[in-house]
Amino acid sequence: MIKRPVSVAIMSVLIMAIGFLNLILTSMMISRDVPIKGIIFADTPELVAVMLAYAGGALLFIGGILAFRGMHVGRMFIVIWCILSLLLYADSIIPRVVYLVVIFLTLFNRSANPFFKSKR
Repeated sequence: MIKRPVSVAIMSVLIMAIGFLNLILTSMMISRDVPIKGIIFADTPELVAVMLAYAGGALLFIGGILAFRGMHVGRMFIVIWCILSLLLYADSIIPRVVYLVVIFLTLFNRSANPFFKSKR
């Protein structure tokens, strides 16, 4: 059995925390009637924005758990949501690109690949 690299453990826990906080903050915004905006298309209905916010939080939280356990699908969830958020949200593109590069360097490096391949 291949040991979990420290970088994968740290990144997975951080991603789980980000996903959990996203779910909590989205729920708080809905309960206080704060509009959820930030999507590129200005005429997007609020229901779609809420669904995307919850889907993003859930994908990050579940992806973080699965990546921590060494499942390849977990890191795919994380990367898919990062790419979708880069395409959908126009609020901060450069930090999202940096975040995506850090995720790729952490979850797809030489020490992480054998860990994820051993769990398939």
